[in-house]
Amino acid sequence: MSDPVCDTALSHTASAESPSSPPKSAVSARPGCRTFLSPKRRPTGLWLRGAVWQFRTRVPANLQAVLGRTHINRSLRTSRYPDAIRAARRIAFEIEQEFDAVRGGTGSDPTHAACDRACPPPSVPSVAADAVLPDPTGPAIHIDLDLLASRIAEKLQAAQPVAAETAVPAAEPAKAKTIQQVYDAYMADPGVIRSGKTVLAYETVFGLLIEIIGQDTPVSDIGRETCREVMDTLRSLPPNSTKRYPNLTAREIVQKTRNAGKASGLSPATVNGYMTKLSALLTWAVNEGFIDRNPAKGLGVVDTTNRKDKRQPFTPKQLQAIFTAPLYTGCQDDDYGYAKPGEARPRRGRFWVPLIGLFSGMRLNEICQMNTEDIRVIDGTLCFVVTAEAIKGTDDKRLKTGSSERVIPVHPTLLAAGFEEYVSEQRRKRNAKLFPELLPAKTGYYSDVFSKWFRRFLQKAGASAGRTCFHSFRHNFRDALREARVDRELALALGGWAGDNGDMGSESAEFYGRGFRASTLLTAISKVQYPELDLGHLMIASSPA
Repeated sequence: MSDPVCDTALSHTASAESPSSPPKSAVSARPGCRTFLSPKRRPTGLWLRGAVWQFRTRVPANLQAVLGRTHINRSLRTSRYPDAIRAARRIAFEIEQEFDAVRGGTGSDPTHAACDRACPPPSVPSVAADAVLPDPTGPAIHIDLDLLASRIAEKLQAAQPVAAETAVPAAEPAKAKTIQQVYDAYMADPGVIRSGKTVLAYETVFGLLIEIIGQDTPVSDIGRETCREVMDTLRSLPPNSTKRYPNLTAREIVQKTRNAGKASGLSPATVNGYMTKLSALLTWAVNEGFIDRNPAKGLGVVDTTNRKDKRQPFTPKQLQAIFTAPLYTGCQDDDYGYAKPGEARPRRGRFWVPLIGLFSGMRLNEICQMNTEDIRVIDGTLCFVVTAEAIKGTDDKRLKTGSSERVIPVHPTLLAAGFEEYVSEQRRKRNAKLFPELLPAKTGYYSDVFSKWFRRFLQKAGASAGRTCFHSFRHNFRDALREARVDRELALALGGWAGDNGDMGSESAEFYGRGFRASTLLTAISKVQYPELDLGHLMIASSPA
């Protein structure tokens, strides 16, 4: 009859508090028994911080004064237990090497250090986890396999000095990234979504910034002084410099204009815009570990222009000049002959967009991109529905802010000028867009092309003036609401100013309820009047059949 077979469980390590004390799970080996590792106990020093495993070990007493600590803790940077075990063994070996280096450097244990340098390593037999232990009649044998493996590796490494000619050369330090490389990585970051218009704007802005800095300049070499030089160059750079001096660099243009005594440069707002984008790029570089700090942080130019003075409403004289131009009184056509007197009275996008801007306060792109379906009857009131959504029309609309989505009743003056008939005509023609002849720019915005045309229109109509543009209609509309004593909440709802930087900001109350009824908004918008502006010639009765 064969001897009974028994199982022997060996713990990975000894107790953390007393590494030399026998583990509780260790047992004596007997003939016919086999040995295996018990999975029930963690190796010494392993512990969890949240979901990440850590390794902690005690500093030997004779080294605590030198190292200034009693324990060493290292993060294993994993939440998987098997990976933590492997990482703990590696880190335990590295820490033991550090301890020996300190012993050799401090002389705290000269006998030990001298033996490590001169004595041959003892012959240590390899021990397998399933090996049958010898001396079955002797006392219980307690084995810490992790500690044994680390000691064997340590002694073998000490016994095999590496020859100088076979030593592995030290790795060369990573080459610092250039400002161009950082910008390319910044634009390729998948964590940021940018519109096509933003990408084009960034290409222009950073193209100039990188040119001034130098595209091969390591980003780590950019300091505060470099950023100040960039800002000073921008302050001295004349507007439209690349068109006026296409063959010169920015620094050469600045030098040329300074020598010529031309002191005009970019506006403070424009300079600050450039510096803000540079700072954003360098902040991203800090977050990615390319540099330690952002040298452009906080740099800017004091803008002495009051915020409310940056855009002005059109004066009554300008408004009269706009709406008595040939486009509104009779022109050759509304294409190239819009500024030449003639018999034609076209009523398409160029005719309606400025009128809608004056009597609705809508932004230029909000008007130009509208689908025909965005003109709806709500509670018996014909309304503009400003939204980025599309039911059947073209799905290419964009809004500036969340509060831009709103309902605006069509002003009575627009109805008297025949706007409802115009909408009906577009529906009969099955046009998806309210103004089908207006096309988007390569940025995707319908306002870009129209804005350039409107600047030329103002000049030819004799209505051009500083600090006025199409957006001035929005200022006229806001002033007309104030003059009519329209309730503030109603005014914000009509203009989409809640949460917009262009007005008084948002309130938490704006998020409650469903908003005003269309009839209430119609009563408010009907109060918008421009007493000094005569538009009688635009009414249906005044237009030819």
